[in-house]
Amino acid sequence: MHSRSTSTLRSASRAQRLISVNTQGTIRMAPAQPLVLEVPLDQEKVPGLELFVASDGMLDKSKPANGGLRLWTYDTKEAAVEEAARLASGMSLKHQMYNTGFSGGKLVCRMPKERMEELANDKKTILDQTGAALNTLEGFVYTGCDVNMSIPDMEYLRRQTPYVLASLDARGKQWEMDANIATASGVVGGVCGALDAYGGVEGKKVLVHGTGQVGAFVAQKLASLGALVYTYDINSARADIPGIVANQSALPEREFLIQQADILVPCSCSNIVDEELAHELRCDVLAGASNLPFRTVEARKIVESRGIVFVPECITSAGAIILDSVEMYDNEAYLDAEPGDIYAFVGERVRVKSTEFAQRQLEHYRDSLELAQEIATSDEQPRVGTLFALWKDQSSAPVTRFVGAAGPSRAVAGQTRQITTSSKHN
Repeated sequence: MHSRSTSTLRSASRAQRLISVNTQGTIRMAPAQPLVLEVPLDQEKVPGLELFVASDGMLDKSKPANGGLRLWTYDTKEAAVEEAARLASGMSLKHQMYNTGFSGGKLVCRMPKERMEELANDKKTILDQTGAALNTLEGFVYTGCDVNMSIPDMEYLRRQTPYVLASLDARGKQWEMDANIATASGVVGGVCGALDAYGGVEGKKVLVHGTGQVGAFVAQKLASLGALVYTYDINSARADIPGIVANQSALPEREFLIQQADILVPCSCSNIVDEELAHELRCDVLAGASNLPFRTVEARKIVESRGIVFVPECITSAGAIILDSVEMYDNEAYLDAEPGDIYAFVGERVRVKSTEFAQRQLEHYRDSLELAQEIATSDEQPRVGTLFALWKDQSSAPVTRFVGAAGPSRAVAGQTRQITTSSKHN
């Protein structure tokens, strides 16, 4: 049985009251108006730690907030609150883009830098208290993996609370269905979709920044599709990926990022592109797994003003939430599925969105987030989690479909241009 807090919420109205009455330091309002709830932690057990639960708007149990649990160091409490709010807003657009049945959410745990290694190796107290917070919210918020969290961590958290979506219930195949691979499959689909508008992925120079579980899969899969892949990671050994052209981790990080390339695929951390770097990038497309790849709005606008096509992470980094939608809204199909089938489904869904986005940018270049919002709100699609079973029935070779050769370009006639690594940006 899951442990329950003494202040367990019973209804949506009680949740709204809790959020409205705890305004003295508990709720912080970011500029975009997401709600950020500060969860009191036992400072004797976890001194210096702070936990925030963010929702992009008022909590609604009919469309629960969903976003991963992130464990990170922040210089200030305000920085952690601001990032939680920004991440929740970004998640909201992801969920809307694919009609997952969720709203945007995020859990952020701020830890002191000097205790990072100690706490990262012993997370049980953090997870115990996170579980208690989720139980208090009783289905208004779900979470899963994010930075510095793993499937074993989610398995432990699931023993404390049922409000975890991390592919833990597959029949006899526990841990086989991997949210990281689902995310990576979406990124591969997103990269292929963007490059479909430029003649396909084969022969394109691809920079993969960060080769953890997601980036390593992305690099290897894109290399297998004929891309010329170069990798970088702070742990150089992790960037030795079969099939790539070169592991360039020995380069200064900035030198890796500003080399000429067809596409830059960030799969590392948030905020990697600041305003100075935005002026120096020499890729034609930027699309990847990292949430909030730009440090500021101005950095994104600089990149876009230079003609670089940025495919937002609400399109390309949605694999895990598509998986969550299948798990939540067609659990029988999810439990019966082979992991490769769902990864392929994820890849195809993302590829379709990414291709549409790139085509429309070539027709008429505009602010990337405005275009993404337009695509998300104009597509009256069924809930994505309910589409998997039908897709599987209609697909003759689901595991390989989305990663096949690009074939003829699907770009609008007269708008297709071939990316070359010699292209210049002002």
